[in-house]
Amino acid sequence: MTADTQPWVFILGREPHLSVTEIAAVLGDGADWQHAELSREVLTLPIRDAEAPALMDRLAGTQKIGTVWGSVPLASPNDIARAVIAYTLQSTNADQRVRFGFSVYDLGGGTRGIDRARAALQRNAREIKTQIEEAGRTTRHVTSNDATLSSVTVTKQKLLPEHNGIEVLALVTRDRILLARTLAVQPFESWSRRDYGRPRRDARSGMLPPKLAHMMVNLALQSTIENRQSTMILDPFCGSGTVLMEAALLGVPHIIGTDASEDAIADARENIAWLRNAPSPASRGGAGGGANISIRPCDVRALTQCITEPVDAIVTEPSLGPPQQRANTATVQRELLNLYLAAFAQFARVLRPGGTVVFVLPTFQTTHVPELAPARFCAALAPLGFTHVNTLPQPLCNHPVLRNNQHLPYAREGQRVGRNILVLRLTI
Repeated sequence: MTADTQPWVFILGREPHLSVTEIAAVLGDGADWQHAELSREVLTLPIRDAEAPALMDRLAGTQKIGTVWGSVPLASPNDIARAVIAYTLQSTNADQRVRFGFSVYDLGGGTRGIDRARAALQRNAREIKTQIEEAGRTTRHVTSNDATLSSVTVTKQKLLPEHNGIEVLALVTRDRILLARTLAVQPFESWSRRDYGRPRRDARSGMLPPKLAHMMVNLALQSTIENRQSTMILDPFCGSGTVLMEAALLGVPHIIGTDASEDAIADARENIAWLRNAPSPASRGGAGGGANISIRPCDVRALTQCITEPVDAIVTEPSLGPPQQRANTATVQRELLNLYLAAFAQFARVLRPGGTVVFVLPTFQTTHVPELAPARFCAALAPLGFTHVNTLPQPLCNHPVLRNNQHLPYAREGQRVGRNILVLRLTI
C-alpha cells in the first residue's frame, strides 16, 4: 500500500464477481489491487482520494462504501467497545445527537468469527451508549435482528456522517476485526424508481435490470467518464431503453439506441423523456440531460445501413428467446446463435478499431447448442476480429470468489434463462 492510498471498504452485491469487476473498471489505475482483501461479502481496497457519494453514484453492484479506521484482535473482541467509544467521540459533532449501529461482515473469519464479533457488540452496546452519554453526548443505538443493517435502515435512521451518524462495519478476518465507517449507501429509491416507476416496462419480452445495465456500461467505459467527452455508445437491441437511461446517467455524451420493434422504439423514447424530466429520486447526480440520445428503428442485421458514424462501444442485451419453456429447445437456441453471429458481423463494421462490446449471452437449463457456451461462442467470434477480455483484476483472478467467473455469470435462483456478461474487443 502506497502513501497516497487508504483502505476503503466495499460491501458487495449479490454477484460479487460482477461487483468487483465494476469497481475495477471505474477505479482504473487508482486502486492498489495487490493489497486487496476479498470475500463474497466484502472487498477492502487501498485507493487514492475519492468522494464516497460520487463513487457510489458510479457503481451499481456495491451496497455500501466506507473507510477503515481501526482494528482489534479477533481473540479480544471486547476491545471493540473501547475503540468505538474513542472513535465516536473523536469523529462526531459534540453539539448534535449521535446515532450509531453495527453491521458484521465476513472477510474470511467464517461463521465462528462472525458469531464472536456480533456477540461482543451486543454484549457491549449498552456500555458504548453509556460512556458516550457520560461524555456529554445524546445518543441513539439503532439495532436489527440481522447481522447487518440494510441500506434502507442506514439511510432512514440517519447513520451516515452528514447526519452525525455512525454505522460501524465490523469486518471479521481470520485473526482480527477491521473497523470501518460507512460513508455512502446505494440510493435504493433511485434504483426502484427507474426499475418500477418508469412509464414503459415490458416484462413479457424480458427485462434487463437497471443495475446490470449500469454495470455493463461501466465495463464498456473502463475509466472515468470525464476523459471521454466524445464517447459514443450504441445499444442495437435497445428495447425499452434501459441501457440508454443508465448510459445517460453515467454521463455518456453520445448514445444511440436501435431496435427492430416499433413498439420498443416508442417505449424507449417515452422512458428517456421521463428520465430527463423526472425529479429526484429517479436519478441522483443529474438526469443525463446533457446527453445526445438518438433512438431509431433498425434491424440489427442491417445495422450498417442505420449507423453511419463509428461507435466506441456497444452495450446490449439481445433477444434471449421466448419467455416460455420452449426457449429451452435446440431450434430456438440455434436461431438465437444465428442472430448473434449476424449481429457481431455488423458490430465489426460499425465499431471503431479497439472498440468494446458488452454483450449478454443467455444460458439455458439444458444447452442443446454447444456453440452458445461462452468459451465456444467467443471462439466463434475470433474470425470477425473479436477477442474476449478478462475484466477481473489480475491480482485476484485466482481468488476463490472470482476464479472461473471470467465470463461474468448473472442469474437469480430458479431462473430458466440465466446470463453471461461477455466483454469483447475488436482487435482487427
